[in-house]
Amino acid sequence: MSPRSLYHYTTELHLPLIVAAGFLRVTESNIGSPVPGVEPSGEHYGPDVVWLTNSDEVDGLGLETTVTLGLGLFRFVVAVPDNEVHHWPTWNKRFAMNDAWRASLERDQRPESWWLIERPIPRREWVAIQRQVDQGDEWVPMSMNLSASYG
Repeated sequence: MSPRSLYHYTTELHLPLIVAAGFLRVTESNIGSPVPGVEPSGEHYGPDVVWLTNSDEVDGLGLETTVTLGLGLFRFVVAVPDNEVHHWPTWNKRFAMNDAWRASLERDQRPESWWLIERPIPRREWVAIQRQVDQGDEWVPMSMNLSASYG
């Protein structure tokens, strides 16, 4: 299948770690509730994933704390095979996610723009790395060879 272009947002704190590793790492999928008794619960209940989005706007992606703290926002544009990418609203239902926990996670967000993949994304699937300018709508390209700065 043809590759789908999506974004993975990150902070200036994580950028050098990603570049040094040469791939976007998987992380918690948030399928399990953090509240014992609100089942299913517990970390890593569902598969670990790389969170992606088709949104070029930061609002509604769960990045409010990052933006508020001014941590420096970056995004990776990635091209991953369509057959490996899952749309959050459909994917989370496979794991019987608790409805109340899902509603809490999605509250005031745009979950229709959330996508994920159940594996790391290697450098060969990175299309671009971009830096947000002054917490605005402008994104500027960065060199794909950041090893001199961050290696």
